[in-house]
Amino acid sequence: MADLTDVLGAVLRDIARARVVSDLFSRDISKEYAADPILEAFPVPRADIRQASVGLAFAVAAVNPRTARLDDVIEVHARTHGAALVQGILEDLVEPAGLDRDAMRTELVQAVDQAVRADPEALRRALDGRPELLAEQLNKAVAEAFFVDDERLRAVTRARSITDVRAAIAAAAAECAAGFAAAAALVSARGAAGAVDVSVSLRELLDVPEAVLSRIELVTEIRNYTWVDVGDGERPDRRLQPE
Repeated sequence: MADLTDVLGAVLRDIARARVVSDLFSRDISKEYAADPILEAFPVPRADIRQASVGLAFAVAAVNPRTARLDDVIEVHARTHGAALVQGILEDLVEPAGLDRDAMRTELVQAVDQAVRADPEALRRALDGRPELLAEQLNKAVAEAFFVDDERLRAVTRARSITDVRAAIAAAAAECAAGFAAAAALVSARGAAGAVDVSVSLRELLDVPEAVLSRIELVTEIRNYTWVDVGDGERPDRRLQPE
């Protein structure tokens, strides 16, 4: 048996992987076209998967309740609100001060991650909808990245007071912690819905009556994304955007 979520995820993953394999082939064949005096005048073939339709037959074996794992909550937070906190600090404090953006990004990401994982009590309260302690931990971690280094502190306080700097960090940390609590609630709600165990292999379905089979028609479209430079200055960010 398998989790229905895992089965559907594997199907979507393999469709995307098929596109990757196709693009790798086009990359390799393009070199041969470029080296041939006749073929170089022809376009390089490339399969463009606009839409894929997959019919999946399965039998529901069990519906099991499950609880949200703390690691799931942390990962959701790290990908969304934690990243937003770091980005906001980079734009609000690091760039105007002329500090090394890449170095600060790496340091801040580590500081935020450590702050989230270091205090189980702060995590427990955030899971219960009380993110104040987590906000304090995040505030402390981010502030230390600036205040323990005299050169950084002078840089960020050239155009604004140290009180304004502290206030900006505190506000960003509070917003991040509140977002973490929301992410925790979302993961908990998903966990409460339970996991659906299904039988999908030929051997498992061989003797299953047609009347108890369920079917899903999965239709997916592959969108193309390209790297673009955004932002001003000497170190613009590279982000993926849909074509």
